[in-house]
Amino acid sequence: MVRYHLATLGETAGYFGRAIESGAHETSLQLLLAGEIDATAIDSTVLEAELRRDPAIGEHIRVVATLGPSPIPPWLVLRSVPQEVRVALRSALLSMHLEPHSRALLAEAQIARFEHVDDRAYDAIRSMARQAIRAALY
Repeated sequence: MVRYHLATLGETAGYFGRAIESGAHETSLQLLLAGEIDATAIDSTVLEAELRRDPAIGEHIRVVATLGPSPIPPWLVLRSVPQEVRVALRSALLSMHLEPHSRALLAEAQIARFEHVDDRAYDAIRSMARQAIRAALY
């Protein structure tokens, strides 16, 4: 998303002095809070969850830009998982909002419900990825 944004601004030659890959949004946030990095891009869902968990984090960070929107990441399962298990898992996720206890779990995660989407829902991500290759981070 950052590279896509830079590409749309015409910043293709390397915008940052250096960049590291932390491996997880939560790790990036911890690196930022520890002063080991100056800035990071964090998924808004992750940031919102971390701020709910520890509101004091908000006193130490500043959102300088919000990029997006983009589709939520998909839930995946290995193809080696038996078909009947995959069907049961999909059914359980898609019906969670119908059962009070599960609905409470969804609400705690600030999720209204799960929906089955067609692969085309991720075409916007594919388009952004094609444009992002024009931009270098550093």
